[in-house]
Amino acid sequence: MKKTEIKTILIEELQKVMDALGATAPSFTDDMRPIGALPKFDSILAEDTTVDIFIRLGLPENADVNPFYIKNKRACSVTEIVEALHALVQKAKV
Repeated sequence: MKKTEIKTILIEELQKVMDALGATAPSFTDDMRPIGALPKFDSILAEDTTVDIFIRLGLPENADVNPFYIKNKRACSVTEIVEALHALVQKAKV
């Protein structure tokens, strides 16, 4: 799967969350960090969104990975999230 396809899935899922919350999302840019930039989008919603994204990517839902955070607990940008998801998809192919 191409990174552009993964980015599309990520943005679609984030938009679904914003719609469900009745919140208006700012423009999704590559350097935007969803946690912190999106209204009401916190670590709990990030976990739920991760599961939905994993399902769409064909990844195991119980993977102990949160692509919205880097190990040191810094929120990731859209580009970093896509890179992390792409790596997981590539690893799952093996």
